[in-house]
Amino acid sequence: MKLSDIKPGMTIEYRGRVYGHRNLIGKDKTKTGIIKQVTPNLIAVQGQRYPDTILVNDLLSGQVQITNLKGEGEMARPKREAPPAMEITGEGMGTITCSMMPPPIMAVNKL
Repeated sequence: MKLSDIKPGMTIEYRGRVYGHRNLIGKDKTKTGIIKQVTPNLIAVQGQRYPDTILVNDLLSGQVQITNLKGEGEMARPKREAPPAMEITGEGMGTITCSMMPPPIMAVNKL
């Protein structure tokens, strides 16, 4: 399997070490989640409760194994419609003043 085959939105099941409090050895545990982001260095996964990160180096070394990968990927995003274009006409336009800004101070040179 190549890293380019993994796409956001796919469901992943992977097995890796989980370290608990005062547990230096760790236990193998199978986790499932939805892939949120894939970069050349890591895979970001949204688990059932918490987000998780799978490092590509851990996959290459065998510390983490992908057991199941399903889905077509490429997360479906709702399409937004473009906001309506505003038409600007010259009718009724005047000078714009802002009451929050003080008037400019003119410096006078006295020699």
